[in-house]
Amino acid sequence: MKEVHTDNIQVMKGLIYAKEDQLPLLKGDTETRERIEVLSSKNVLLLISDMKITDEELFILKKMYRASQNDPTRAESQYEVVWIPFAHRSTPWTHAKQDQFENCQLRMPWYSVYHPSMIDLAVITYIKKIWDFEENPILVLIDPEGKVINNNGLHIIWIWGGRAFPFTSSKEVELWEHETWTFEFLAGSIDAAIPIWKAEDNYMCLYGGGDMDWIKKFMTTAQRVAEATRIKLQILYVGKSSPGERIRENISTITVEKLSYSLQDLTLLWVFWERLKSMKQSKMQLKHTVQNDPIRHEINTILNFDEKDEGWAVFCRGSAMAMAKSEITLQCLTNFYLWRKYVNDQDFVIALNHYNRRISLAQLMES
Repeated sequence: MKEVHTDNIQVMKGLIYAKEDQLPLLKGDTETRERIEVLSSKNVLLLISDMKITDEELFILKKMYRASQNDPTRAESQYEVVWIPFAHRSTPWTHAKQDQFENCQLRMPWYSVYHPSMIDLAVITYIKKIWDFEENPILVLIDPEGKVINNNGLHIIWIWGGRAFPFTSSKEVELWEHETWTFEFLAGSIDAAIPIWKAEDNYMCLYGGGDMDWIKKFMTTAQRVAEATRIKLQILYVGKSSPGERIRENISTITVEKLSYSLQDLTLLWVFWERLKSMKQSKMQLKHTVQNDPIRHEINTILNFDEKDEGWAVFCRGSAMAMAKSEITLQCLTNFYLWRKYVNDQDFVIALNHYNRRISLAQLMES
């Protein structure tokens, strides 16, 4: 792995058992077997995981991979994905394990190693020690010359998808330099309605956490304020990072009672929270702190609300954003007729943010 190569084939053969009479790769969408040489001159993304990898963990990668296959002439499409399956050698390889492995292969449209036995024990040891693989999936990037460019670029793909190509640390830095904290960046592509709301110049709100009592109070008050100010307010519920039975019940109640929009697909809800966690991981790796990075501060705030199981809401229009936890949000909205007079600009989000700061400052001084 430390040697200089002119292509990636020797490195790939070192990682995957590849005798001349073997076809060590299986293409998931065609179920055809291939030689290692099919990866020549390509950037290779090694997806390393055990066989418990979930559909949620594959969601963004599959979406990005299929988009690249639709237009293979693009520079950002010049890569292949190979699944390196980890199987514990301490237990027998049973028919049940074989079925589980084959089911995983069929869920992946890219290449996978034909059988876990084609991964040598020395390779497993190397991946664990050098690439820090433990339980969670990692994505190792090897360039066309066989050089390891990134020991784990999965979090970059969670944040930006195919825009992150070639998935290097320098590309990660470049993307952050051009990123601003906007509603669209926070929400990602979790709902097709969001670009429409923005194009129609609506006020937009994401909210999550909280119990059903707070959700109903929040929605009733927010709708009352929207009517009083004659604004179009679109609201989307994104639940919690651990969507248990309570969140499923919340989504059901919100939908039946038509309180707001909500993410019906729990995979998309999982993606929303995983993106936020990936943003935090990326910022930490780049040594960006809460004190010196406004985006890191906003990410941490939402994740802290979630960790404490508090309700929270983010309001936005254009570039203006206001965010607060459950009781402050409700207090701001309830005192609507008081706080409007504190600002000359009658923009709802600017006024809300202004009053939010007044309340937060007052609470800080009291404490």
